[in-house]
Amino acid sequence: MDIKVVKAKSAHLIRLWLEGKDAWNDYMEKTPEEVDFRGIDFSDEMLTKNYSEDARVEVLLSERTSITEVSFKGYIFPKKTSFHRAKFPGSLSIDKATFKDDCELGEIEVSGSLVIGSTTFEESLRLDFARIGGGALIKGSLFTKALNCSGGRFSDYFEMRHCSVGRISSFQNSQFSAGFEMTACTFHGAVNFRAMNVKGNFSAYHSLFKAALHYNRSRFHKDVLFLNCDFEKACVFFEKCYFESTFELKLGEEKRNFKELTFNGAHFKLDVNISALLACVPDFRKTKTDHHFDVSGLKVQLNRKKNKGVILESASDPEDAERFCRLKEIADSNKNHDKALAFFAEEMRARRWNSISSFESILDGIYSFSSNYGQSVKRPIVLLMFTIFLFAQFTCSYGEREARGKFESALVVSIATITPFMAISREARKSSLDKIFNNGVPERYYLYSYLYSFSAFILIFLVGLGLRNRFRI
Repeated sequence: MDIKVVKAKSAHLIRLWLEGKDAWNDYMEKTPEEVDFRGIDFSDEMLTKNYSEDARVEVLLSERTSITEVSFKGYIFPKKTSFHRAKFPGSLSIDKATFKDDCELGEIEVSGSLVIGSTTFEESLRLDFARIGGGALIKGSLFTKALNCSGGRFSDYFEMRHCSVGRISSFQNSQFSAGFEMTACTFHGAVNFRAMNVKGNFSAYHSLFKAALHYNRSRFHKDVLFLNCDFEKACVFFEKCYFESTFELKLGEEKRNFKELTFNGAHFKLDVNISALLACVPDFRKTKTDHHFDVSGLKVQLNRKKNKGVILESASDPEDAERFCRLKEIADSNKNHDKALAFFAEEMRARRWNSISSFESILDGIYSFSSNYGQSVKRPIVLLMFTIFLFAQFTCSYGEREARGKFESALVVSIATITPFMAISREARKSSLDKIFNNGVPERYYLYSYLYSFSAFILIFLVGLGLRNRFRI
């Protein structure tokens, strides 16, 4: 870039900037033009050297109250603005400004801090490959379109507070030496965090994400925390990420979060704690966990599709079965027996009508209904009681006319039939049958008894299975 060309284009703009926002805004209102500050060094020394021909600039530079901060507070930029490769020896402050067209801050070098506050960007902002020596704070700003911070190097903290981004945001390949924090921000478009390197804590508080988030291949050296964020319709990808410290995802349970959530191939060096109600099955396949993984607060809903009725409902995504299998392994390895059973149950539901045959699916449905896959003691007990009374009523109605009122005898028969291991059962059953069937027991009744006994024994087994799972016998 020819320095003479830059000086010729920017000389009057430098003078207007030094005169203050009123002079700048009056001029831009009357004569709107593009702002070209590309490659300019905003140090007093270089400004004096490059613009000493303008006596007014020299006077304004001598009157500056601060030589450590370049401020554009309240400035209005009606057309395209470029600070590409500009250098700022101190801090850069863009506060309460308005950019009505694209703003280019790519490859800028700021020795101090960068502050963008209460500023409106009606088009895109490019802050890619920036070098910020101090902290970066973006607060209360509106980005109508894209925000691009790719490839940046931030030597101190990076914070975004109460901001709104209308379209795509990108922090790809950026490095944050002292942490990254988002608070009460809204992202309407996709956010690209691929291949980030965060050496400090990474935190997101009370923020809303409406589209996809990509963290693939990023590295987090310290704690990662998502607290009370809203991912209702978001697809979030942490594939092949490396977490050197703790990872916590704590969301409210009043709303289902995530359209898709995957950690496929990620590595967790320390504790993982996920407490949320999810509208999808998180994918932890091929992950490596070196420490405790707490899933006690994780609630997952299996999404299903109807196939000619409720009974034939199947998982919308057949791979959910494998995802639940991995969650079961994680819960089991961390001694969370209850969660392991719950994930096993969801795994089987996901396989039904997908990876197993129709006959196996029918048996699986019966197992689910009768005992919730061994998690319920109440269900098989209620079904057993119902079966006992039902068979007793059947015995009364099947007996001879004069014996049909003897429900107590029929109930004894019903109980004794399924408890042959008790000494009293054989005699009690024979005596009660004689009272109901005076002329002998019909052969067909024995066939019904076998069917009843088989069903009742299965229910007794399920009661025992439920007790065993409940008390970990």
